[in-house]
Amino acid sequence: MNVQFPLVRANPWYPGQIGIAGSDNTLGLRERSTGVVLYVDRGHPAASDAGDGTNPGGPFLTIQAAVTRLIAMHAISSMVGSVIVIQPGVYTETVTVPFTGCPASCTILGGGSNTLRPTWTSAAAGADALTLGAPGWEVCNIYFIGPTLASCIRVCWLLPVVTYRANLTFIHDCFFDGAYAGIRGIALHGAPGDVTIANCVFKEFHVAANTARAIAVTSTADACPLECVIVDNIFTENDNHITPINGVGSFNASFFLRNIFNNGGGLPTFQYIDLRLGGQGRNVLSGNTFCGDYSNVGGYFDGAVPSSWVGNYAEDVAEAEVSAAGITIAPPA
Repeated sequence: MNVQFPLVRANPWYPGQIGIAGSDNTLGLRERSTGVVLYVDRGHPAASDAGDGTNPGGPFLTIQAAVTRLIAMHAISSMVGSVIVIQPGVYTETVTVPFTGCPASCTILGGGSNTLRPTWTSAAAGADALTLGAPGWEVCNIYFIGPTLASCIRVCWLLPVVTYRANLTFIHDCFFDGAYAGIRGIALHGAPGDVTIANCVFKEFHVAANTARAIAVTSTADACPLECVIVDNIFTENDNHITPINGVGSFNASFFLRNIFNNGGGLPTFQYIDLRLGGQGRNVLSGNTFCGDYSNVGGYFDGAVPSSWVGNYAEDVAEAEVSAAGITIAPPA
């Protein structure tokens, strides 16, 4: 022992709290007293979906088991603010977080850092890896691999409201890898509002017909996504970066800030951002980096109700909508 510099143990981040419903130990992090922490670790020798998952020494085997457990616990006592910690490993699952009976404002958190964070892809072609239907859920620090003919994450707000209402979703610090086969990174299905997508990477979403999309607005009879925030993301080597599907739906009164829209090298981008189909328009795009031809021909589209495209960086200084310094002064035309 060094008498001059003795070992001092700092308090852990979010120290465990005793007495939380469903918790049998003081390990883990808590966000509020009504929540619980559940652990998923498919590589742990004691992992089982038959347990309660509250102990990292006895975790769930699957993510869906943790969600199902939260719903069952929520029927007895409030589980709002709970956290599902997914330990590093490869998870091949199709998971649904429903609106009915599910606690709001919970977190799916990938444990581990950088290459150690968990990898998640769908269990079957045509099935989304994660469908969010409850409000306020957060997803962070996960490496998603794009499923065939489906989305890594589908965020849903559909009528009737009792089915899906995923407003206030927060997706951040994730990597979305299309792997030249995935068709969608994130799909905003119907009219989810106040969705934030931040600090994510979207790469190599590509299919033979060049119709893959990093972020898609899917076709429904409901209104378009409203007042969303798309900030600090990187889009590169995708068939299309942010566009609607089947010519229906786009963003309204949303904010696109400090994103990088690259045209890639090995895979060309056909549409960078398409806002033509939002009935209300009035989006704000500022601080973004727009590569390639800043025009409709190049794959940049505004809506019938104009948005603000002022203060972005564009390399296409030949356009009248771009200043000689490379700053956008008007929507693409």
